Amino acid sequence: TIRLWNVESGKELMKLEGCLCLVFNVSFSPDGKNIVSGSSDNIIRIWSVDSGKPVQTLAGHSSGILDVHFSSDGQMIVSTSTDNTVCERLKELKGHLGSIQCAIFSPNDQFVVSCSWDKTIRIWNVESGKQVGILDGHSGVMNAVKYFSDGHTIVSASADKTIRLWDIKSMSVIQELEGHTSYAYCVDVSPDGSTIAAGFVNKTICIWGIMTFHNFLLFH
Repeated sequence: TIRLWNVESGKELMKLEGCLCLVFNVSFSPDGKNIVSGSSDNIIRIWSVDSGKPVQTLAGHSSGILDVHFSSDGQMIVSTSTDNTVCERLKELKGHLGSIQCAIFSPNDQFVVSCSWDKTIRIWNVESGKQVGILDGHSGVMNAVKYFSDGHTIVSASADKTIRLWDIKSMSVIQELEGHTSYAYCVDVSPDGSTIAAGFVNKTICIWGIMTFHNFLLFH
C-alpha cells in the first residue's frame, strides 16, 4: 500500500490500494494532484490524490522499478530499474552496466542524471536520449543523486561512505563531505541549496551547511 499522511498531525489521510507487490518509490506531481509509484511488478502507476485510485499504468521495464520522478512541468516521468535502463515515457536510455538506483530531471527538464551500481553517474539529453557525460570516482555502488537548483551542481551518495558534490560543466568533483563512517544510502538538498542531508545504513542522518561543508547535525 501507499499511504498519505498529514505532516503536522501525523495522522493518515488516505490509503492507496491496487498494487499487490512491493512499492519501492513514490513522488508527487508538481501540481500535487497525482502520485507516481514504482514497484516490484515492473509497473509504474499514476494515482489521483483526490480519489486515491490508479488512473494510469505504464509498462516497459523488464524488472523491478526502483525510482520514479515527474518532470517540473508534469508532462514526463523518468524511471529506473534493476534491468539497467533509465526510461522516460518516450525513450529508453541505455548505457549503465548495473542496477540503476536513481534518476532525476534537471531543473529545466533538458537533462536526466542517473546513478548506478556500476559506480558511475551518467548525464542524458532528454530530447535526443543520448548520453552526454559520465562522472566516475566513487569506489562503491551509487545509491542516490540530486540536482541543486542552479542546474549544474549535483550531489551523490555511495556505498564507499562518501557524499560528493560535482560540477557538471567541468565534469569534476567540487567537494567530498566528511563526518560519517557508514554506507550512504540516500541524499537530498534543501530547496534554497544551503543544506545537504544524507542517510546512512548505520541508522544515522548527517546534515551539512553548504557554505562551510561542515557536518553540524547528526541524528541517530
